[in-house]
Amino acid sequence: MRYYTRVKRAIEQYFLLFLSLFFLFSSTRVAAQCRDENGERVTRTSRISTVRQIRLKSKWRMVLEKRLGYLPAFKDTEKPNAVIILPCYDPQDIYYSYSTIGFIDKCAKVYDLRVAIAAGEQDVFDALEFIPDIEMLFVGGPYLGVVDAKKRTVMLSPKGELSYNDKRFLCYLDHLKEHATIVIYTCFAGTGGEGYNNIANYVDQIVGDRRIIAPRNNLNTCQIEIQQLYPLEVGFVKNGKDMAYRVNL
Repeated sequence: MRYYTRVKRAIEQYFLLFLSLFFLFSSTRVAAQCRDENGERVTRTSRISTVRQIRLKSKWRMVLEKRLGYLPAFKDTEKPNAVIILPCYDPQDIYYSYSTIGFIDKCAKVYDLRVAIAAGEQDVFDALEFIPDIEMLFVGGPYLGVVDAKKRTVMLSPKGELSYNDKRFLCYLDHLKEHATIVIYTCFAGTGGEGYNNIANYVDQIVGDRRIIAPRNNLNTCQIEIQQLYPLEVGFVKNGKDMAYRVNL
């Protein structure tokens, strides 16, 4: 068994090396179209993942597999579809904590689940583009620098970020299935609650009646408390107090 594991890892390393060399000398670009909230076409064109991004995603994918015990493989069946986005950056052990891992494991039993490890915005777009009729979207990532309600940017890796101001991203959110649940798993994404200029309320203006759940405070040491898996209802519990801010629930 140990010999088989060593051989498997060696093959994976050679495969990653091949990909690294391929992308290093390739300038291939990927383009796709979506429509924004005004019905206008939004074109995205971005360079395929760099060598560093490939290595980062491989590293965090191994962390996920080690803690979860397996890697969810998306297969479209009669179950509702869901996408979970995890960053390649987790200094406070929030996004790969055993609380988050337990949440993923339970979701995998109820949803046709795609778990995407994202080092940059392109990884997020790709995950959302190829999964039809998404009924639950969970996006994790820490705020980039100081919390700024206008910037609304989260960190996916040391050199990769995702902005909720980006029309390309917002148009994907607006194309989720009607009444889908969006979990914005970023510290302070729901700070101030109703009427406050936070990420949750900003996204609500774009996505209509879709349900949004976001933490009001810091997620450090909090636990994801599942109240219902479908349609998803969760809380973010810290010291016995639920920190979740909910919109359209």
